[in-house]
Amino acid sequence: ELVPLAQFLESSHASDVPLHQGPSAKTSNKVRPHRSWCRRTFVCLSHAALAAVILAILLVLVAIRDASVGERVAEGGDSKLEKDSEDFQGAHPNVTIQEPPLILDAALGLVPPQPPAGKTQLPLEFIHATKTGGSAVEKAAAKHGIAWGACHYNSASFNDMNCPSRSPPQYFEGRVKATRYIGSMLWHIPPQYWSPNLLEGHKTFTIIRNPYSRAVSEYYNKWDGYVGPDITRNDPANMNAWIQTNLIDRPKGIRYLPHSKYVYDDNDNQVVDVVLHFENLTAEFNELMESEGLPIRLDDTPFNERTGTALLGVKHLTNSTIRKINDFCLDDFLHFDYEPICFEVV
Repeated sequence: ELVPLAQFLESSHASDVPLHQGPSAKTSNKVRPHRSWCRRTFVCLSHAALAAVILAILLVLVAIRDASVGERVAEGGDSKLEKDSEDFQGAHPNVTIQEPPLILDAALGLVPPQPPAGKTQLPLEFIHATKTGGSAVEKAAAKHGIAWGACHYNSASFNDMNCPSRSPPQYFEGRVKATRYIGSMLWHIPPQYWSPNLLEGHKTFTIIRNPYSRAVSEYYNKWDGYVGPDITRNDPANMNAWIQTNLIDRPKGIRYLPHSKYVYDDNDNQVVDVVLHFENLTAEFNELMESEGLPIRLDDTPFNERTGTALLGVKHLTNSTIRKINDFCLDDFLHFDYEPICFEVV
């Protein structure tokens, strides 16, 4: 028999029977109120436990149902769902069925993040520093109908590289002016010195190269390098004099412009997203293209391969030329993983 709480309190207060009686305590014909209270408490706890068990069972059943639906979709069951949706749409033509939002799925990484509403993802663009294998990159892109670098302009190599289009938006000719290094080829000028910068908002990449080997490559450059017979062209004294004069003391436009001028702006803020290395170009380039979902690939064909008559290399640079390169390309050595050649102070 269950006793109301008020009656329990009244009887407990009226009697001298302790609430917790031992076995030797004097018995009474009255209902022991403390036992009724414990019984009620036990019943309440039992109901709560039962509710918890029922809730757990329901959650398990929901999980099993969701797993079953997932298996049916994976096995092609989504076709039935699509058919049911089409049948419903046919019977109710004025009702619009909306797809569920993918915000949670995107947050969990289940679907690729989508561009903000009203914006489209701009294509990847290439910034071409001289003597870094950039022409091979542009030619490989042109094979897939993508214009990079010189293919944006009416360049001498436009037809040789089979550039895809002479119309906007891929064609920049007449739409851009240089604010610095005026007179140089626009595709070799860092875009931060374009007006307007048509690559603004695009993800960009460029290629860097060891300053010493790049200087030698500039010397043998068939466009703006040393001009003369092979006997003088392969004279170390001529090479060192030409590098010091034409690349460092009186640089010719953007020829041998330090890579830091491409990757960083005048406030030392990085403005290029991805930096590749000429020394490992094929592997790094192909990895980038795969990550961007682009079909462009480079093979193992050598980049900027010289003719057999180009015989000089970094080992032929004099200490004087090396010191000038160290000073001229100081920011390249500071920003990138190239070690300068140092000398002991005597």
